[in-house]
Amino acid sequence: MKLLCAVLALLIAEGVLASEEFSKEGKVTLQKYTVGGDSSAKTVIKLGEKVTFEINAYIGEFFKKPIIDANAKIRNTTPVPMHAIYVIRFYDAKNQVVGAHATSWTLKPNEDINYGSALIRGKEEDFKRVTHYSVYTCSYETVPEAGR
Repeated sequence: MKLLCAVLALLIAEGVLASEEFSKEGKVTLQKYTVGGDSSAKTVIKLGEKVTFEINAYIGEFFKKPIIDANAKIRNTTPVPMHAIYVIRFYDAKNQVVGAHATSWTLKPNEDINYGSALIRGKEEDFKRVTHYSVYTCSYETVPEAGR
């Protein structure tokens, strides 16, 4: 009976934790933000359930060059290792891509990371033309990375 309960628990957990994916689109006017400035200049985009993504989007600088910064806090709320992927695109009013970024991570159980390298290079005047965004995220159960 104990073995049957254990097998049942594993099957239920497998179905619950296996994977998830989300997409979100919205209007946005990217604002300029500098470290220590008014954090309301950041557009915050949240999505996910088992693995959550909180993406901060704004116009910034990297080595005195303009960027769209789309950094993210990615949190694995599950008791198993999860591989997480996110893709973000920014468009102008003519639906032309102004900038995009994609990344992936393997997260330990109940781990969160601050991914600060979503730097989209370009011209500030182009970034000011951004009118909307599209985000896709997915996560799935995986084996831990070697050495982690």
